[in-house]
Amino acid sequence: MTRYTTEKIAVASEMLKVLGDNGRLQILVFIKDKEYSVQEICGFMKMEQSAVSHQLRILKEARLVKVRQSGRQRLYSLDDGHVLQILETVFEHLEEEDYDRA
Repeated sequence: MTRYTTEKIAVASEMLKVLGDNGRLQILVFIKDKEYSVQEICGFMKMEQSAVSHQLRILKEARLVKVRQSGRQRLYSLDDGHVLQILETVFEHLEEEDYDRA
């Protein structure tokens, strides 16, 4: 139980709040397989660059995405394999429980 300290539970709660936003979750699913530029993410999300950049900043602060500079572009991808594992676990759970909420 020492692994689940009050402080770690609070941090986990904040991370789950970040993951709980529909737009941010869509971004994570979109970038799960490769790097994308802000412009590409904007096209997928059909959102203005400022709105997408705001969501990416939140995801980066939560250490869910990482950014790499390539020339004049900033490319975003999942921070590490743990993020993909979280996403896969959630979607596997939905399939297991046969959710039909869409």
